[in-house]
Amino acid sequence: DVEVIVAGMDGVVYAWDCDAAYDDGEFVEWATWRHDDRRTGSFEHALPVDVVDGDAPASLTLALEQNVPNPFNPTTRIAYHVPSGVAEIGLRVHDVTGRLVRTLVEGAVEPGRHAVAWDGRDERGAPVASGVYFVRLSAGERSSAKKILLLK
Repeated sequence: DVEVIVAGMDGVVYAWDCDAAYDDGEFVEWATWRHDDRRTGSFEHALPVDVVDGDAPASLTLALEQNVPNPFNPTTRIAYHVPSGVAEIGLRVHDVTGRLVRTLVEGAVEPGRHAVAWDGRDERGAPVASGVYFVRLSAGERSSAKKILLLK
């Protein structure tokens, strides 16, 4: 039995389990699911990364991931993590002048990892121009921002 364990940048430990033995160069099929703490292969669960050298893992902090794809056209996926104890968040897109272009999420969100799509449209539903935009995740005094690029 072959297992690969990787700590991801998103604060999750991913595990791949192979039922085949890996000897004499035998071909191994890799499973594509991550395990929960009961090793059921569930898509719904993930293990948090432990604290190392006093640094808080992403699972315990407000975190904004880089959008995928980037650059994008016409839609991109923006993932973020909300720790427990955070009451409300805001996830907004701004142009290079700081003007609000679109509010993607506003209000109470359950703790955990979430993702939202942005279709390159403003609050009125009109397509925005190609260019650099900023996505900002905020919760109280804490915030994180990423630069994204829309190319048409």
